[in-house]
Amino acid sequence: MSEPLLVVGHGTRDDAGVAEFGKFVARLRGRLPVEVAGGFIELSPPPLAEAVAELAARGRRRIAAVPLILVSAGHGKGDIPGAMARALARHPGLSYAYGRPLGPHPILLSLLDERIDAVLRPAERAGTAVLLVGRGSTDPDANAEVYKVARLLWEGRGLGGVETAFVSLARPDVPAGLERCRRLGFRRIVVLPYFLFPGVLPDRVAAAAGPGRPGRRAVRGSNRRRHPDELRHLRSPRRPARFRGQGRCPAGAASPSRRPVPPPWPLSASMNAEALNPG
Repeated sequence: MSEPLLVVGHGTRDDAGVAEFGKFVARLRGRLPVEVAGGFIELSPPPLAEAVAELAARGRRRIAAVPLILVSAGHGKGDIPGAMARALARHPGLSYAYGRPLGPHPILLSLLDERIDAVLRPAERAGTAVLLVGRGSTDPDANAEVYKVARLLWEGRGLGGVETAFVSLARPDVPAGLERCRRLGFRRIVVLPYFLFPGVLPDRVAAAAGPGRPGRRAVRGSNRRRHPDELRHLRSPRRPARFRGQGRCPAGAASPSRRPVPPPWPLSASMNAEALNPG
């Protein structure tokens, strides 16, 4: 039997975000030919330790753990591997392969482009700036990944420009990003949150991108979801290097895994776009 897939989330205090995570795991469970479980490392149920315990109780000896995060910051580099080590230490003999974050996968870029389409007509693209808003991190590598996504999103899509901002921990913040777009001469701006699910930080992005002054118009985009069956090809073996991981218990020490963990996504990203006309 193939290794079960364990989808690992950070956790959120937002009930809608927790519900979306659960729906995502359920869709994966119904569409992938492997056993699928999911859990959070903090803030919300179900806890990761409980998901690991359930897999161990069913006799599983090796798990493919994939972090459901967009960039490799502290959560992906330390928090999730640490939580996995603590959980697996309770089950001697159980080991895991650890996948990498989503990164700027072409299908993720396509999802972002769909959010832009929800608020922007094709003829308006050339005169529009997109402000891609990430979470923000004290890890410069994580912030750089958001800039990379912005560049890849701009390439070949007919947009006037794609700028970057962050909602916490890093600069530029959303107001500074909007001001940069205005100074570059754009009269229309699409504010595009770079988050997978609803939550406190996406709400903060929406608040920061609000009208704020006379003459500014905000239009919230739709929250369309791509059908999971359309994303099955993301499990292609062409990307094994992005999903080689580590992790073995009970010691919890990291060791390279030679077996690739296939990307399991269907994405159900809650990436709403807001179109603004600066006053």
